Amino acid sequence: MGKDIFKLIWKCMDLQGMSMADKRNATSSWSGYLHQGQAGLLVALREINRLSENDESLDGWFVIFENAEDFDIQNLTGVISRHQVKAYKDAEHPNAVKDVLGTQVYTGGALTSKGFQFKKLEGGVLTASEVDEDSRFLHVITEIKGFNLDEVTFNAQYSRPVWVANPHNIKLYEYENNKLFCPLVSEDNSTLEGYCLVEIEKYLTRLGSQEAEVEEYQRQIYYCIVNQLDLQIKNRHMDDVVGYPKLLLKDIAYLITLNPDKSKYFIGVVRRILASITNNFIADIIIVKGFIDGSERDRLENSVSDIYHLGDNDLMNFLKEINPNENEIYHFTTVSEVISVVKKDNFRTVFLGCLYRVFNSTYVLGDRGYSEHGGYILSQIVEDEMMVKSLKHRISENSMLTEAYFDKAYLINKDISDPDDITAPTNPRSSNWRGDVGDGDRFSRGNMKLIKLSEAIVKLNGEVCDG
Repeated sequence: MGKDIFKLIWKCMDLQGMSMADKRNATSSWSGYLHQGQAGLLVALREINRLSENDESLDGWFVIFENAEDFDIQNLTGVISRHQVKAYKDAEHPNAVKDVLGTQVYTGGALTSKGFQFKKLEGGVLTASEVDEDSRFLHVITEIKGFNLDEVTFNAQYSRPVWVANPHNIKLYEYENNKLFCPLVSEDNSTLEGYCLVEIEKYLTRLGSQEAEVEEYQRQIYYCIVNQLDLQIKNRHMDDVVGYPKLLLKDIAYLITLNPDKSKYFIGVVRRILASITNNFIADIIIVKGFIDGSERDRLENSVSDIYHLGDNDLMNFLKEINPNENEIYHFTTVSEVISVVKKDNFRTVFLGCLYRVFNSTYVLGDRGYSEHGGYILSQIVEDEMMVKSLKHRISENSMLTEAYFDKAYLINKDISDPDDITAPTNPRSSNWRGDVGDGDRFSRGNMKLIKLSEAIVKLNGEVCDG
């Protein structure tokens, strides 16, 4: 809520080698998979507060993902509630989610009819019911009109949509006051996060915390919890650790009691920004074109998902290397400093714009770009041609970059193509990395030139590109 999460998203949406239960995952994209994880955390936080209010122990309670549907709340007695997430942006009526409402059937160990799995699946055979009728929930990101209407009433109100039966009493999950949907996270919306912060505040208040009502403090805690879930998902889908992603409710509650790790929080903000920019970019394409091709979505979501799931240090190194014109070490103290590193417009225009339009070559995260024609590094640089001399000087003098960085043919940026090597000397003597050096000591393998985005797209696709 795609590899790519969020291989989270798993690699994220690579289904090879996954169990039958994994293949039934209802999430349609990486962004949906991210949403699924956060929805699971919300339900877990609400369960923690319910148990705490009733003075019940959290021992033996946990939230588990992908074991049957998208996630369960379970304890030692079995399944307490089961949840499926449908991240369909165009869903308006029950027919859009009919796969959840039908009756699940397995024939010869293969799924032959889709539906909500409320029975145990043992050896490819559905057996006894393990989820009662009041505990089967569907999470959606748009309003599903007429979901609870009977056939006669539905047909009286809607002439074109097809009525769909709901024989197994699947319920839309209620987020607040009869609100039965919650949109995906975007740059302008963090509704699901907001619901989680409310639950964290409730728990902190019960503990008597003086910072219970401080939203920034709540958010820091929330991102520490999200980080734990991300690690679980990464272990499962990218590191091939056996077992389903799972968090114990008592561990979540314990994290709420700790002073949050601000470094983890800031890294979490970076990840959220990358995800939300990508979600908005895809949404904008759909607004302009009316659709987005599956291969185009995959290119974007798989690459950004890989970035999302980098370790903390590797993620920061990635940010340094896509900003080679900035020679600074990132020591975040405020969220605004984080936002200044992940530049929304630059990332959309150059980075996502390139991923979207290049269809004949594959972006390789480890290489920071494409391997064809001697190699391309993809940046966030948007300076115009008037700044070429200053830009090249700043890049060549960047002490954060290694010599290997320059062992590529091209550095992709928005507007500048320049025939001279970036490392060509501009002064008789120049300082780089370890001190004052002469021309002969400069990057011996440096051979990289600036290439503007439109030209790089044409070269990488091997044809004239209209975009």
